[in-house]
Amino acid sequence: MDPITRTFEQVAKKVNLVMDRYLALKQDHSKLQEEHNRLKQKIKEKEALLDQLKQEMNLLKIAKGSSKSDEDTRKLKLTINEYVREIDRCLALLND
Repeated sequence: MDPITRTFEQVAKKVNLVMDRYLALKQDHSKLQEEHNRLKQKIKEKEALLDQLKQEMNLLKIAKGSSKSDEDTRKLKLTINEYVREIDRCLALLND
């Protein structure tokens, strides 16, 4: 076998190895991208749950102490009214 043919075959083998590695990395990248997106969604869900729990905690604090003063009663009413408005907005969006 002449040297040019041998060199060509070596280059062809290396190109094939590089292509195989590229395809493997491309698959890994796709899997990692999917996992990344899944984890981002999970973070959003956890953040929403955290916000909801914070709101519930605030309501409980206000409700628990609402018998103490008129100011706490006023805060409780404002918070409830805010929730009612948010529910109305959600219902309006669902009806559209």
